[in-house]
Parts: sequence; structure tokens; C-alpha cells
Amino acid sequence: MKGSAKYLYAVSGLLYILIGLSISFYPQETGRIFGTASQYGVDLLLMKIVGALVFAFGVTNIMVWRAGSASKAITLGNAMMALIISGQFLKFILSQDGVGGHFWVVTSIFSFITIGFIFTFFTSSTSL
Repeated sequence: MKGSAKYLYAVSGLLYILIGLSISFYPQETGRIFGTASQYGVDLLLMKIVGALVFAFGVTNIMVWRAGSASKAITLGNAMMALIISGQFLKFILSQDGVGGHFWVVTSIFSFITIGFIFTFFTSSTSL
């Protein structure tokens, strides 16, 4: 695996694990930060499920980083997840007035991760 791709998987893996754990185990606190409509019921359950899925992506990325090779499918899956997350955050920012700076930070981080995975996808062979 090339050096930049190796660091991309390591950094994104750690970030996804931290985000996934915080959403799964602290959904009400995370919901207050981002202003979810309800703190109980289905919203809370969906936040826990989304946290688990993000955590799973993080574990996959750490495993790829440790193994030293990844298929294009894993790289493309990471790129699409980061692209959809950054696109949804950007859509939210543009539709709201006076959103907090933390939304811009999260959007920027996921945008850079998206660019990194797309670059890795197009510049690497079938395995990294």
C-alpha cells in the first residue's frame, strides 16, 4: 500500500471509530450538539444504528491499514460514504440560516476524506 493511502485509511478509520462510538453510546448528547428533533424513540434508535455502521467502516479501514492492501470496492465504498455524508452536511448548511461552525468543520473533514479516497481509487491498481 502506498504511503498516502495507508495514512488515509488509518486517519479515516480512527475518525470513523470515534464518531461511531460517540453516536452509538452517547446519542442524546450527540443529538443535542446537532439539534435533532427528538431525543427519544425512533430518532434515538436510528442514531445508534448509524453510529454502529460508521464504527464498522472504521474497523474495516483499520483492518485494511494493518493488512496493507485493499480492493477497489473498499476504496469506492469509503469514497461514497464520505461523499454522501459531506453532501448531506453541505445541503443542510445551505438550507439553514446561521448554522454553527462545527457543521463547516465536519463538512470540510469529510470533503477532504472524499477527495483522498477518490484520488486513491483512480491512482491505485486493483489492490493498494
